[in-house]
Amino acid sequence: LQAKAKREKLKAKVAEEKLKAKATREKLKDLTAKEKLKDLTAKEKLQAKAKREKLKAKVAEEKLKAKATREKLKDLTAKEKLKDLTAKEKLQAKAKREKLKAKVAEEKIKDLTAKEKLQAKAKREELKDLTAKEKLKSIYTVGSKIADSVTAFFRDEENRKIIEKLKAADVLPSPEEEAAKPKGLPLAGQEFVITGRLDSFSRQEAEDRIKALGGTAKSDVTHKTTYLVVGTEPGSKLARARDLGIKQITEEELLRLLGQDA
Repeated sequence: LQAKAKREKLKAKVAEEKLKAKATREKLKDLTAKEKLKDLTAKEKLQAKAKREKLKAKVAEEKLKAKATREKLKDLTAKEKLKDLTAKEKLQAKAKREKLKAKVAEEKIKDLTAKEKLQAKAKREELKDLTAKEKLKSIYTVGSKIADSVTAFFRDEENRKIIEKLKAADVLPSPEEEAAKPKGLPLAGQEFVITGRLDSFSRQEAEDRIKALGGTAKSDVTHKTTYLVVGTEPGSKLARARDLGIKQITEEELLRLLGQDA
């Protein structure tokens, strides 16, 4: 019994030692887990710190980039302003050139207008002279040379001034009765128009001879025309005379009327 008791006591002691050993192992496991947890926490802290440092570095880098971008924008804005200023100056210079061109064109137009006015005035004077010549040539015994002399006299500016001075001084020509045309001349009251080329004499000479015999010579065919003298290569006056029923005569017939043999 004593031996059995001893065995039982030894078994109990062994079991107790085992429990102590097991408790020690569990304690060691807990210590190891805590150490691991501590190491993991330290590692995570280090990693978190590294992330923060990295983030700070990135933020600093972004700030530097933003600053560089702002500086670049400032430079670009300055360049754009310079470009705008240059473009503005170019536009102003262009506007000045266009204005100058317009002014030159306006001066040219003024000169051209003045020139055209002078030309128009000269044409009017020329037409007046032609009209005056035709009126003068319709007067009995007034031929082309006399008509030219009269129109040339009144065209002269000095002569016109003298006439104006005489008018201002109430020095006027005395009214005279219109000279009566000789009634006994063979062509009195007859009106002639010549078309085409004459062989015996020039058209002017023919008109002078007609006037010398009391007739009148005109340049256009009208209802008042008595005869149309048809020469070589007549113009449109022949058709006009036919339309109006005006009598046409040849150069030979004109010569007979003038009392001159063909």
